[in-house]
Amino acid sequence: MIINTTSSNNAYVAIKILTGYTTGLNHEQKLRELEVLQRLSSVAPEESYDHCARLLTQFIHPGVEDDGEHLCLVMELLSSNIQHTLNALQGDFIPVPTVKRILKHLLLGIARLHTCGIVHTGMFAS
Repeated sequence: MIINTTSSNNAYVAIKILTGYTTGLNHEQKLRELEVLQRLSSVAPEESYDHCARLLTQFIHPGVEDDGEHLCLVMELLSSNIQHTLNALQGDFIPVPTVKRILKHLLLGIARLHTCGIVHTGMFAS
């Protein structure tokens, strides 16, 4: 979900809405996504672009009936994903130079996580 903020900078943000179950895991400290985003956001970026999204704020949205509360994470809006790239290229493959550029930025992001003491344990093509 992408919304326009009402702040004075009038910037777009990304909102990740966790399910009631996942929000419960976060409350039980079995899910560390909020903690990791808070750590990344508290460290000053080494460059103007450090390859990691920053958590701007978070809030709880009440669920419906038995759905439970939903933790909502408001983050910087970054550029597109792999699926958008494939759609823009109108093909079934990404040219090698583009793949190299994507991988470079992915690895720089993982390196940034490591400098903050964070290890990324899973990546999925979604």
